[in-house]
Amino acid sequence: MEYYFDNPIEEVMRTQLAMRHLLPDPVDDELLLHLVDLAIRAPSGKNQQKWEFIFLKDRGKVAEVGRLNRRVVNLVKPFLKDRGSKMIRGFLAQAEQFDETPVVCVPCVWGWPACGPMLYTSSLFGSIYRAVQNLMLAARAAGLGTTLTTVPLWNCWKLKRILGLPWNLTPVCVLPMGWPVKRFRPNTRAPAIESFHLDGYHRS
Repeated sequence: MEYYFDNPIEEVMRTQLAMRHLLPDPVDDELLLHLVDLAIRAPSGKNQQKWEFIFLKDRGKVAEVGRLNRRVVNLVKPFLKDRGSKMIRGFLAQAEQFDETPVVCVPCVWGWPACGPMLYTSSLFGSIYRAVQNLMLAARAAGLGTTLTTVPLWNCWKLKRILGLPWNLTPVCVLPMGWPVKRFRPNTRAPAIESFHLDGYHRS
């Protein structure tokens, strides 16, 4: 089966949202493979391609990652301000419903960030995060909802055991994925001019 992505790239970017409410409907493995094929088109330092993409569909493993996620969410919940906001409601709902997530993707990079200076760490994550964004944009173009979270990484060694990773393969984020409950719509951002600086930082 082949998949075609006809959405203009600008439309995909302008409608990319954190989709935390997902349907339980299954996602085809061939589509996931196609997303990875697009993800790895990202530039890679020295073309080393030091990335791996772990997709979890096994309900037991998804539930284990969900428990890791809820440990932190339940810890910070009493301190969250404005719990009535849309973002906070979605954040809490996703944690509660994590076990029903159809697919959980865990992008990983070969290497261990603790073993070198900041330059090494920055270089290590530089390529993989470009590939992650590629994957998320491709998922959006296919109609899939995703959210990037690093909450389950609070216990990286536990997450590595769930995934069966060797010691030097490092998970960098967790992407719950599935068909979204709500439709995509234009995202809202501050005007670009507020983040635009020429020849140095300037703030009036």
